[in-house]
Amino acid sequence: MGKRKRDSSYYKRKIRKLEKQLKKVEDDEIHSGTSTPPVTEVEVDNCTEKEPDPAISEQEQLPEEFLLALGTEGVETEDIGEPINPELALRWTKIMASGLGKEARDNITKKYPTPQNFPSAVAPLMNAEILASLSELSVKRDKRIVHRQNFTGKIMSCLGKTLTSILKGNINSRMLIEEINDAAKLAAEIHYQDSSSRKFFALAGTNKTVQEAVKNTTIDKYLFGIDCADKIKAAQTIKKTGSILKNLENVTTKKPMKMGTGLNTKKQLNWKSPPQYQQPRQQNRQTRGGQHHMISQNKRQPFFDRSHPVGRHHPPTGVRSRYHR
Repeated sequence: MGKRKRDSSYYKRKIRKLEKQLKKVEDDEIHSGTSTPPVTEVEVDNCTEKEPDPAISEQEQLPEEFLLALGTEGVETEDIGEPINPELALRWTKIMASGLGKEARDNITKKYPTPQNFPSAVAPLMNAEILASLSELSVKRDKRIVHRQNFTGKIMSCLGKTLTSILKGNINSRMLIEEINDAAKLAAEIHYQDSSSRKFFALAGTNKTVQEAVKNTTIDKYLFGIDCADKIKAAQTIKKTGSILKNLENVTTKKPMKMGTGLNTKKQLNWKSPPQYQQPRQQNRQTRGGQHHMISQNKRQPFFDRSHPVGRHHPPTGVRSRYHR
């Protein structure tokens, strides 16, 4: 037998029964005081919003003293300080990129001689015994370091003079500004010379095309300038174009070779040089009596003995044949 079909009245009775049970449960909760307030639409929308990352919220809630205690290790920081006067930045940047110049450099160094009680400002001399054992390359490198040390000593002499004036109470703003600026100029000159040395050693292993393209570039953020790649590409293109034009010129100006000229003239004319005869060396021969006789081989010895009849093959006189027993 199949299942009996239920009409709609059956489901309506079930729904009314469940509603009565639900109402009874709600009444019991209200009397006991454990009921929860109904959820509004605003609260439903707030619940669906994305919750913030707990790690970020906890980091933002850390006090400043705790962050200082943790330190700066592992945190990306930029070493950028407060801006300086634009005029100072402009002048010092130009010196660091192009150098101070020989005349200006000599004028500054002459203004600040070595103090009497500070001889350490001068670079120490190399001992003669050690200098004699150094190679030529080592001597050149030592001279460069000595030059750099003397510049550093001039900077210290300049700053020492300025600080001495301040300590004595002789404060002259214009003089102090000039002396401190001179010290900064010498420091910028050292910076430029070190950059030039880096460029020299970097180009030592490159080809001539690259050296000619970038050796006179201006120093900026990069040692050979920000447009270094473009200059190298342009130099290589010029070299390639020049080689192509040169090959075309050689092809158009090449003349056909005539018969009997050139390096293969002898082979073409079937020319043969006369035989070269070398005079044999003289040998000493000792006889039985102990006397040495000088045998000259200037004259050719006949291969056949003239005492034998013509037409018969005999070995030379005094020469033993290998077939003779």
